[in-house]
Amino acid sequence: MKGIIELTSGSYWQPLLDSPCAEALRPRSCLYVGAHVGGGMSFLPELDFAGYNVTIVEAFPSNAEKIQAEFPGRYQVILSDVRAFVPSAKYDLVIWWHGPEHVTVDEADKALATLDAASTQWTIVGCPFGNYTQGAIYGNEYERHVTATMPEFFSSRGYEVQALGNVDNCGIIIAWKNKGVTRG
Repeated sequence: MKGIIELTSGSYWQPLLDSPCAEALRPRSCLYVGAHVGGGMSFLPELDFAGYNVTIVEAFPSNAEKIQAEFPGRYQVILSDVRAFVPSAKYDLVIWWHGPEHVTVDEADKALATLDAASTQWTIVGCPFGNYTQGAIYGNEYERHVTATMPEFFSSRGYEVQALGNVDNCGIIIAWKNKGVTRG
């Protein structure tokens, strides 16, 4: 584990952009699991700016429809639960942001293995740090938190890890794997 960093004012994404993960902005194809539209929790503007071709996997039909309505034709949106998703392509970058807390540890292991296999360069995962209770939101049962995630969950699976903020209190875990292939 690299360490715990206190969150400060500024961009929500600044700690990630200042981390070694920022190098991931060089690839051009991205699989984004659970891309949230609105509320400042999405990488879509940054991915667009960096020139990515983004494929989104979304389990909740209303969220998939919202993405398609707000960005007609911009993204390929696949309606699938990450636990059942089988990628049909490889991607330079795979992002599973605020997802592992929504599945059991065994389901997260399987999903991470699947996502890692689909990545040719980077896999980046983010989730709350510790126990962050959350039920269904706006009728979306996929939003329920079922696992309290800790940095060791990822580091024991070969990920580099940074924990930002405080455990059980709005902290976040950023975990990544770099397969050592970068574009110049």
